[in-house]
Amino acid sequence: MPMDPITKLYKPIETTTNIPKCIFNILKFLTEVSEGICFLDSQKIIHRDLKPNNIMLDEKKRARIIDFGSACPIYGSVHKLNPKLYSTCKYSII
Repeated sequence: MPMDPITKLYKPIETTTNIPKCIFNILKFLTEVSEGICFLDSQKIIHRDLKPNNIMLDEKKRARIIDFGSACPIYGSVHKLNPKLYSTCKYSII
């Protein structure tokens, strides 16, 4: 299944004069990414590398989370995990 980088989603937003459609596309995209994160949480998985480069659009322009190379399973409560398992120095607020 061919997929496009998420940056292709930005081009219509930058050039469109139809603001409501633009807002709809952004909300649709954010909803799809949120649903993906909720699914991972339900499966007790932390992605650990979620960023724009790891979100692609499929042929129907649906957001897909990719690159699970850094993902890890959650055993027990996430609050008891070592912060190194779910954060990076560059982005962590812990």
